[in-house]
Amino acid sequence: SDGGVSATRAAHIGGAAATSNTYAGRLLGIPVRGTMAHSWVMSFRSEREAFERYAELYPDACTLLIDTYNTLESGLPNAIEVGKRLMAQGRPFGVRLDSGDLQYLSQEVRRRLDEAGLYGARIAVSNELDERIVHELKRDGAPVDAWGVGTHLVTGGNQASFPGVYKLAARTSAAGRWVPVMKQTDNLAKASNPGIKQVYRYYSDNGEPLGDLMTLTEEHIPERGPIVFYHPTAPTQRYRMTDYARREPLLRPVMEKGRVVATRPTLEEIRSHALSAVASLHGTYKRMINPHIYKVSLSGKLRRLKLSMMSDGSEHLT
Repeated sequence: SDGGVSATRAAHIGGAAATSNTYAGRLLGIPVRGTMAHSWVMSFRSEREAFERYAELYPDACTLLIDTYNTLESGLPNAIEVGKRLMAQGRPFGVRLDSGDLQYLSQEVRRRLDEAGLYGARIAVSNELDERIVHELKRDGAPVDAWGVGTHLVTGGNQASFPGVYKLAARTSAAGRWVPVMKQTDNLAKASNPGIKQVYRYYSDNGEPLGDLMTLTEEHIPERGPIVFYHPTAPTQRYRMTDYARREPLLRPVMEKGRVVATRPTLEEIRSHALSAVASLHGTYKRMINPHIYKVSLSGKLRRLKLSMMSDGSEHLT
């Protein structure tokens, strides 16, 4: 029942600046932004009247939707007249495009706004946007200031489900000791990693993450010197991590004996951490076409434990 709120929270953590979901904004403290609807424009006798009335109600947050009837011949000229009055008063002003060729229209709208002296007017676009459309519009120089993304942000498009599974990594013996367990399968990619683990992230001199190493908690990993990273699903593939400046353990206790022992971060702290972590990645990992694959690897001890359990089937879950 809280799908919209959860989606809004996740989108804000991931980088969305604001939401049009007013309930989520009130509940979670996320900035609320929005523009008029086509129904607003159509409920007045004329488009010009709809724009003027909206500007009266929201003089400091006025973004006019200009494609209800005819974007360039009707919507934009009417918006320019209203925008001139607002900007003459020192108030912000913008327009939104919700249909048509967004690249051509945004460029033509920008040209006409500038001709009218509205250099500070902002252009927002929407209409079934996804990361590929946004990428192409930015690549082609579309003069867009704000992106309204909804459906494809929260429904996953062609990947509507996240292929994650839950498996145990350890159980307690009759003597109260931890015993590693794993799921065994002929498909090595689906074989789980046994034991209680720690994950170390390695960084370069300039703070860029270089790779993550999964280890067993009792395993000693030197803080300096070369470290061998083993591919998680291809046992013969490995590489030596040598040129790193520091490492950081990623897993910290959250609950102990049924009690929360960690300080719960605020939503803004979570968002800030997520954005800074993504920003620290080298650009080759974030490009749309043929991105580099970030390495998440196994330590030597974890790899040996996994292979030994797979070979003798001593402890496993099916």
